[in-house]
This record gives sequence, structure tokens and C-alpha cells, in this order.
Amino acid sequence: GADTLRAYILFMAPPDKDLEWNNDGLDGMWRFLGRAWRYVAEVAEEAAGGACGVAAAGDGASKLLRRERHRVVGKVAEDIERFQFNTALSAMMELVNAAYDYRRAMPAGTRDVALERDIAETLTLLLSPYVPHMAEELWREVLGHEASVHLEAWPAWDPSAAVSDEIEYAVQVNGKVRAHLTVAADAPTDEVQAAALALEKVVEHTAGKTVRKVVVVPGKLISIVVG
Repeated sequence: GADTLRAYILFMAPPDKDLEWNNDGLDGMWRFLGRAWRYVAEVAEEAAGGACGVAAAGDGASKLLRRERHRVVGKVAEDIERFQFNTALSAMMELVNAAYDYRRAMPAGTRDVALERDIAETLTLLLSPYVPHMAEELWREVLGHEASVHLEAWPAWDPSAAVSDEIEYAVQVNGKVRAHLTVAADAPTDEVQAAALALEKVVEHTAGKTVRKVVVVPGKLISIVVG
């Protein structure tokens, strides 16, 4: 419908760029919106049916989804201000993926119902400038609100809550990625280097050779040069 067409046009290119029409892309947007609708509807139906649950303190899956929620809200807000409507939609797709990952990781009865409800409402609010008719239907008929979604405040977000406490590095040996390493975000550089050199796949490619240099690109890459 009109919402799919509107979202597709905004997704395919920034306002100042030419758009090369592609019907396959239009189908892809229709599928994404359907997936978003199903998530919100499932969460609302479970809540209406009396589903309850609060994730255990320190639950990793809930923590990850909550962080993704704050990250995406911040990115969408910034991208819209910069007229980068396509990347804002990409971030919403990432939030939908994270929401479904959470449901797969957490069996029914163990999920944080309040968190899922917040994700459903947040997603609907983020989508409202792009798919106004669909968002209105979700907000009022599915989620049960009385006022229009277009009169609601923008979702709040906390920049500190969007920061990951872990970082994943790609580990290269002589220019080729051999492994990946996840470490605490505040880990000292020397500890990061030592952990990278101790990885099994790295040891395989450095055994019997001299490590000449280890370069750590913060938050991205560890490059090991051997000879």
C-alpha cells in the first residue's frame, strides 16, 4: 500500500540522490513491514493474554536488547535530523532483528514482558514518520492506546545505555583475518594484544615465526605482523 511505497522511496536513497526504481526492493520493504507488524502484534497479544515474566538480573539477552533499543533510537533521531532517512530505516531493521533474536533466545515465560512491550511501542513510534497509517493502526488498534501515535513524544534514550561493555575485534595475521576476539570495552591495550596472540587460530599462523608488530585499532581491528 501507500505506506510500503513511502518507506521504500525513503529507504532507497537520500533525498538529494537519484533513485533507481527496483520492484524487488519494494517487495523487500513490504516483507520488513510485515515482520515488524507481526512482532508488535505478538507482543500485544501475549500481554493481553496475561503473559508475564521478568528476566533474571544480569540476563545477557535482555541487556543486549535494551542496549540495542537505546542505540537505535539515538541513531534514528540523529539520522532524521541529517535527512538520512535510509540509514534510519536500516537501524529500525536492526532493532526488529534484535527483537526476534531475543524471542528465539528466551523461551516463553522467561522473557522480560515489560521490555518487549517497550520495544514494540518504541518501534511503532520510530516507524510513524515513515509509515503513518500502519503506525496509527498498530498504536491504537493493536497496542490499545486511545490517542494518535502522531501526538506522542519521541522515545527517550540514554546515550550511556547504548554503549556496549564489550568489543569484538577482527584479528589479522599478515593482513588476513584469522580469528575474532571479544574483550571488555575498557581492557588495556597490552591485555588485548596478549589475548589476541593466545587465540588458537592465531597461534597456528604464528608458530615458529617472529612476531614483529601488533597494532590495535581501537574497537575494530588487531593486526599482527610476523616474519
